[in-house]
Amino acid sequence: MGVAVTTNTYMDLCREIDILDIRISSLEREREHLRRMMFANAPSGASTVDYSKERVSSSYEPFPLNEIVSRINGIDKSLEPLYKVMNEKELAKRQMEEKISEFEGLDYKVAYLRMQGKSLIEIADELGYSYDWIKKVSSRINKGTFKALLD
Repeated sequence: MGVAVTTNTYMDLCREIDILDIRISSLEREREHLRRMMFANAPSGASTVDYSKERVSSSYEPFPLNEIVSRINGIDKSLEPLYKVMNEKELAKRQMEEKISEFEGLDYKVAYLRMQGKSLIEIADELGYSYDWIKKVSSRINKGTFKALLD
């Protein structure tokens, strides 16, 4: 697997983690909303009724408690495997970062710094090369002409 493939794999992994994070956050917000609905269904305490006023009917009907609990339990069951997958992907990301950072050679260093989201100008400054040379190296990596194998 070449450097270009490695950077693409790493970036794909980062996107997958972002997507999982969005899904987990969405489910957690839904669970919190349902939890608040449980308390909204609670009786509001002792109150008096003014029979001198006309009664106005309301279309509000509280969500049944058993249905709220059932939905919360369903969300919790959905979240368990998502948390597990997220942890595994974050572990894989950290391991990839560690391994890639150990590589020697300019191509690997440029690829690693690109994975960190640095611009070619920043990479050139950090590594002490000209912008044009780093641009050429990055282009070579992106075209896949660098055929080094990763173990």
